[in-house]
Amino acid sequence: MILSNVTCSDIGFIVNILKWLIKIIQYGIPIILMVLVVFDLVKIVTAGTEDQAKKSTTTIVKRIVWAVVAFFVPMLIGFIFKNISNGRSSGGLAGPVDWMNCMFN
Repeated sequence: MILSNVTCSDIGFIVNILKWLIKIIQYGIPIILMVLVVFDLVKIVTAGTEDQAKKSTTTIVKRIVWAVVAFFVPMLIGFIFKNISNGRSSGGLAGPVDWMNCMFN
């Protein structure tokens, strides 16, 4: 296959896998982290010691931060790449196929 003849339909399978992975990262990881935060909150309530509560609170804050990062980073990267590839039909970041056009359309 010659790269100059590649179209969006040729790379559709790969683009679909990438979209699926981005959705897992964007929605799955924060959900898992929030479930773990609930378990940590239960641990704080049942532990009874102040030292354990401080450790769990630190863990909760870290998990919430990572959940926010995991949710917003894929959107930020998509926004940046959409704006970089605007107006380029070939060459540069767009390459032989405007893969960002394939990704977001």
